[in-house]
Amino acid sequence: MAINYKKLLRDPKVQAVMGKKSLAASEDDKEELLSSIINENETQVLSLEWDSMCSGVNYITQCQGYYFFKSSDYEEEGPFLSLDEVLAMEQFHVETSDNPQLKSTVVPADVLFKMAKEIAGQEGNTVTINGTNYVLVEGQLELSVV
Repeated sequence: MAINYKKLLRDPKVQAVMGKKSLAASEDDKEELLSSIINENETQVLSLEWDSMCSGVNYITQCQGYYFFKSSDYEEEGPFLSLDEVLAMEQFHVETSDNPQLKSTVVPADVLFKMAKEIAGQEGNTVTINGTNYVLVEGQLELSVV
């Protein structure tokens, strides 16, 4: 599922940002312009990075009250009306290969730790949350001494 630009273009807030001249453009031009506006004005809410044979990143951005899922490996999705809605996506809850790293100053710590346990997956695996390393021990995250 891709970003639903048609839904966004119906929102009066989005129309105000785009301006009347832009709204008179063709559908393709409107979608391209809206994509550019989102990319220029979005703020990052959360990132999940991994570094193994094939590194990548999934992240959540926010623009004009909407949330978007973006990724190096999956198709972009959105808009989401709430952060909880996009956080529920499977991509943030499956065991991730080597060196998963969660970063967010917006998502509450308890939510980050729950996600970290899920992406760490197996006992002894490590995960980094906002620059601090943890290891999964008996189903709980403990500070890593390495």
